[in-house]
Amino acid sequence: MQKRKFDLPDMYLELAEGTAEWYMETHFFEEACDLYDAEEIVKQGKKFAGNQIYFIHYPDGSVYKPFEGRENVYYERPVWDKDCFGILSVDFSEGRIDIYTYCPGNAAEILATLPLTSVKDCYNLKVEMSPWTLFAVIITVGFKVFN
Repeated sequence: MQKRKFDLPDMYLELAEGTAEWYMETHFFEEACDLYDAEEIVKQGKKFAGNQIYFIHYPDGSVYKPFEGRENVYYERPVWDKDCFGILSVDFSEGRIDIYTYCPGNAAEILATLPLTSVKDCYNLKVEMSPWTLFAVIITVGFKVFN
């Protein structure tokens, strides 16, 4: 068995959704959190330290980093479609939501930009695949009263 050592931060790699050959992980510069929690940190007047996405191709072990992490910018979990990743980014300082396409080995390109004010909050905000679509998942619980 051949082993390869990567020069990456301590992370837990997982298979990227939609592919059998790409692994990914998000490295947080401080404590790990989800998008909604990052939004809450910023709403409290604090700075969100940021996060950074890494992609590792199997079996050759090539490592890709599409963005440099930045303060108050959150990169959501990417999804794979055909030969590229769709990545949701929220820039709290600029007040905008960006949807990127990233084909490993090339520069990330913005597909769409929306003002952050176009959503109530970032709770369950994510990109889905084929075609990439921005969703805000809303969970409704119904109650039925029995006599």
